[in-house]
Amino acid sequence: MVDESKFQDWTFEETLYFFEGPKIFTLKHDGQLFLAFFCETIDHETEKERHILVPLSNDQLDLLKNDELDFNSVLSTDSSFLVDIHWKLIIEPSFVQEKEHYIPRPGVTLHLPKEFH
Repeated sequence: MVDESKFQDWTFEETLYFFEGPKIFTLKHDGQLFLAFFCETIDHETEKERHILVPLSNDQLDLLKNDELDFNSVLSTDSSFLVDIHWKLIIEPSFVQEKEHYIPRPGVTLHLPKEFH
């Protein structure tokens, strides 16, 4: 049985990547910081998107922002899980269980390498 309380009372914190809406951002739940990483759009009409959520420390967030930590390292942990997020910050458990094909390859960081700017 799913613990529904873990999907309530989330607070938006900071957008790290924005493209037609926040795609990579941080949230807080019960004082814990989480990273939300965009996977795919589930429903364009309701703006529901699938994300990987993972607990994140402030130190990890700083490392991500400075490209000293890649997304693969953060998202490949056992503590990450898939959710569907509605634009009003309604978070629901995802029925998809396999998160591995959404996780980027090692070395992918928040910013493009300088040669792509």
